[in-house]
Amino acid sequence: TVPTYFLFQYVNLEYMTYYFIAAMVTLVFVGILLWEAKQTKQYIFLHNVLKVLLLVGVFCLIFLDTSLLLEKVIDKLN
Repeated sequence: TVPTYFLFQYVNLEYMTYYFIAAMVTLVFVGILLWEAKQTKQYIFLHNVLKVLLLVGVFCLIFLDTSLLLEKVIDKLN
C-alpha cells in the first residue's frame, strides 16, 4: 500500500486511480476470504480472482499518460 500512497500523492494517474482503488478493495476481501478458506475450491477461486486482478492491471496500463509520468519523475529527481 505504500507505493500506492506515493502514486496517489505525486503522480496524476487519471483512470488508473480507479484500478488502484478497486485493487486495494479486492485485496482486502481476498485476505479476509483467504483467512476463512478451508477447502481447495475456495483457494482456487481466490487464485483465479488474483489472476483476473493481474490481467485487468496489465490492460489498465494503457490509461497511464507516460509523458506526464516521466515529467513528474524527472522533476522529483532534480
